[in-house]
Amino acid sequence: MIPMAEAMGLIGPIGDSVLKQSCRQIKAWQAADLPVVPIAVNISAKQLDQANFAEDFLHTISREGVDSALIAVEVTESLLMESRGKAVNVLNVLKNGGIGIYLDDFGTGYSSLSYLKRLPVDRLKVDRSFIDDLVTDPDDAAITMAVISMAHRLDLEVVAEGVETSAQLGFLRKQGCDFMQGYYFSRPVDEEAFANLLAEGRCLEQVAGDRTRALLLLDDEMPMLNSLRRCLRMDGYRIHTTTSPFEAFEILAQNDIGVVISDIRMPEMEGGRFLARVRQLHPSTARILLTGYTNMDAAVKAINNGAAYKFLSKPWDTVELRKVILDAFEYQEARVRSAEGDSVVGEILAGTRLCWTPELKVGVKSFDDQHRQLFELHNDLNEQVWSGTPPPPGSVARQLVELIQTHFTDEETLLKETDYPDLGGHCYQHRRFFQKLDTLRNRRNVSERAMTVDLLAFFRTWFTGHLLEEDMEYRDFFRLMARKDGLEERQEI
Repeated sequence: MIPMAEAMGLIGPIGDSVLKQSCRQIKAWQAADLPVVPIAVNISAKQLDQANFAEDFLHTISREGVDSALIAVEVTESLLMESRGKAVNVLNVLKNGGIGIYLDDFGTGYSSLSYLKRLPVDRLKVDRSFIDDLVTDPDDAAITMAVISMAHRLDLEVVAEGVETSAQLGFLRKQGCDFMQGYYFSRPVDEEAFANLLAEGRCLEQVAGDRTRALLLLDDEMPMLNSLRRCLRMDGYRIHTTTSPFEAFEILAQNDIGVVISDIRMPEMEGGRFLARVRQLHPSTARILLTGYTNMDAAVKAINNGAAYKFLSKPWDTVELRKVILDAFEYQEARVRSAEGDSVVGEILAGTRLCWTPELKVGVKSFDDQHRQLFELHNDLNEQVWSGTPPPPGSVARQLVELIQTHFTDEETLLKETDYPDLGGHCYQHRRFFQKLDTLRNRRNVSERAMTVDLLAFFRTWFTGHLLEEDMEYRDFFRLMARKDGLEERQEI
């Protein structure tokens, strides 16, 4: 309709009529003693090209006796790109006259961010094309979150268009979106129905805060979910369960889920892939993968890619299961506190403790003991950081190197004796560890505390990755040898 009206030269009279009707509607609401909300009218490129458009617009509002704060104009990115400098001048006049300026369909045009900062805009309206799938699509979610964050830093309000589900609403609320527009609230209605909405004072329901720790369990087998529920029924968690990854995304969007546990083998979506999406959509949620021995490679991949925080094997030990989940909640809450500025040091302790579990055993007792000792040393040093008296970086490096050097020497000796096929690659990883450690220690202009924290972070990242990948490979090699020899497990060498 608008392009046709522009082509026929009718857009000016139509625009004037819409503005007058809007002003008269506001006065009718006021006369009926109804709460009044601002009305936004769309303007086109042709209107911006009209001589004295802004002055005539403000004059009409004044003549109708309406407060200019109750009128806003909506313009699109493409319109602004067509008009460029002239559009900025016209909008500045309107803004100075008290008119709100809303930028519609944001993200679908071609305007640059440097141009955006020059515009006298009050609100950005995120186009519905980004809202439709933001609950399940990390790209749409990332764009929407970036727009909300950017707008707020520019002191702008954000409206999400096309909100149709409670999951979309929940996700946007968690991101701090200011306004929602769409069928979830109401379909387009006539004048009388809208007056009824005003009289009712209808608005989106407020969500009461619930401080209970919330846990999401995902498995395509309902008996498995019921079994997990029974194991955790005494821990006081608010437990959500589902057999569908896509329903899980909706639960995550609508609730503040602290920890999610997902089975690795599901028909709709593989567990590692599901948790990778959760990481992008809800980065503060702790993610645990539930796997059988036959899926160990996929579990290791998920851990190394950062999709999962930890993994548990089936069948699980109930005591261990409860402890891992408790640790995961502490990890998640520490990350949230850190993001809110409470305590970076607290996050270092609670968020990065290394937890030894039976799944990490490689089947050689001396190596398992050394791995456990390294975990304990890391946690002890981290505890000192948390206490406010971090050890000097030289002391941290010396303690780690002494234990790791002994472990590497013992490990390489055994692998050589057993003709381990990837001995060269494994030894190369050991050398790389010391090279990276030296590079880290030789940095300049770094405080002692920062150096200590960085050394622990490097050790934690490198060693856990090495254990879950290279060491698990020789564990499988030893198990294969044991089966060939008719043994169940290789014992102390």
